[in-house]
Amino acid sequence: MLYTCAIPSPLVGYLSDLYGRRYFILVGSILGLIGNVAAANVNNIVYVIGVSAITGIGAALHQLAIPALAEIVPRRHRPLAFGSFYAAMAPASAFGPVIGKSTDPSVVEARRIQGRSGC
Repeated sequence: MLYTCAIPSPLVGYLSDLYGRRYFILVGSILGLIGNVAAANVNNIVYVIGVSAITGIGAALHQLAIPALAEIVPRRHRPLAFGSFYAAMAPASAFGPVIGKSTDPSVVEARRIQGRSGC
């Protein structure tokens, strides 16, 4: 997912400057939703890699939220806006893995196996 998120980012930024950020953010949300729903239902490591690529492309498109926020909010209110933006993401980053482990403990073992295999 890292490569599919990092590689298209400069191109996505350039294209969003030309055509507007709204549609890129919407497509990123749809791709992220499709990737996450598909990842929850796969049984093969090849499919996990494929849906991780879809999720990574969605994440690359979601990186446009930060420049969009900078365009919308006036300069003197930006520190509060960015602080609120990152503070809203903090609980998901902190408690998302805990909630995921509590829903299905076998997922953690599957990720360990995936990490050891180099995938």
